[in-house]
Amino acid sequence: MSSLQTYRTLLFTYIRPNGERGSMAADLAGLLADSGKRTALIDADLRQPSLHFLYNLTHPSGLSDLLTDHAAPDNYLYSVNGGYLDLMPAGRILNAGDTLATLSRMGSVMRLLKERYERVIIHGPSCLNPEVLLLADLVDAVILLIHNGHNAGTNDQSRTVIDQLQKSGKPVIGLVMRAQPKLPPNQTAFLRRLLSYDRRVRSETQSF
Repeated sequence: MSSLQTYRTLLFTYIRPNGERGSMAADLAGLLADSGKRTALIDADLRQPSLHFLYNLTHPSGLSDLLTDHAAPDNYLYSVNGGYLDLMPAGRILNAGDTLATLSRMGSVMRLLKERYERVIIHGPSCLNPEVLLLADLVDAVILLIHNGHNAGTNDQSRTVIDQLQKSGKPVIGLVMRAQPKLPPNQTAFLRRLLSYDRRVRSETQSF
């Protein structure tokens, strides 16, 4: 596909285990909402949640609570950034074992969200975590963030995960961010370019 706008559901994952990774998914969701698309932004990093900080939400219930309590999604969606963007925070932090078991029940939630929203953007955990493959199976495409000092081509573990994502049949878009924009105007320009992704842009980025 020549444009990211053809994908209704996207998963953001990353190689660097720590650092600034939440804002890219949030900013893309914000741009989609600004364009008039009804958008849901989901924090599925249940081990190290971060999106609630971006929107100044204090200890909100969220995805982990929804999946364990079997409640209605509406109870865990927060309207942010105007009327077109809803955030589902990660909720209470889970350990590694509980995270995989909990996210295995996310399929029904995604089906409901896709009925209600035009776009669903998932901020996921590191691609080195096993739950990423489970999340990738629920979306149309995966966006992989690679930061300074992390070369996927020489990291055997990262290479294995990327190969598994590709074998799942999901399009993987490799974003080599040698110098991630720090200022909001620059990051917004980068994301607008991403939204108009075409063959010319594809040739300027490294895909896997």
